[in-house]
Amino acid sequence: MPKLKTHRSTVKRLKISAGGKLMRRRASGHHFLQKKSASRKRFINTPAIITGSIAANLKRALGGVKNNKKSRGRRIVQSGANASPATKGAK
Repeated sequence: MPKLKTHRSTVKRLKISAGGKLMRRRASGHHFLQKKSASRKRFINTPAIITGSIAANLKRALGGVKNNKKSRGRRIVQSGANASPATKGAK
């Protein structure tokens, strides 16, 4: 079987908690906020947890992504002039 590709837009929309739960943003929090009560706006600001068969499908769409806390799959490698001082003089 070939490897499954990660669905990149799903990675950008979801966050995986430390316990492996999928969290998403709630709708209706971007405009017409004046007529919404403060408690409603606070509720909208909390993440919603995705459960059931939808969560299983989304985890499959995420593929090999374990945790996507702002990394988006990028890895920073320091080398040359930007290397830390501890590694410059080491031999």
